Amino acid sequence: MRILHLSDIHFGRHYEQYHEHGIFENRQLILSDLLTTLGKMDAKIDHIIMTGDIAWHGEKQEFQEALLWFQELLKVTGLTPNNISFCPGNHDVNRKYANFSIRTHDG
Repeated sequence: MRILHLSDIHFGRHYEQYHEHGIFENRQLILSDLLTTLGKMDAKIDHIIMTGDIAWHGEKQEFQEALLWFQELLKVTGLTPNNISFCPGNHDVNRKYANFSIRTHDG
């Protein structure tokens, strides 16, 4: 069985509002080249595992962008959604919806 293991793509990190620059500026080229390479491979991938940090801040638009890319990934590999497994990471949580309040009790 051939497994493609992906991790830490961080869709959305390149969004201007996050003011992140550097290595992720090449992210789109790298992801595009990965799709091209996988589409040309003779060896067939049987399953894809994505282990965390699909998104940068767990925002809806980041997951929408990720969905389009993963649909393209499935297309070039000839796989179906049943052939991909996701394990969310800490960046996949939208912290605006999390409650970090700590309650203390006296006695």
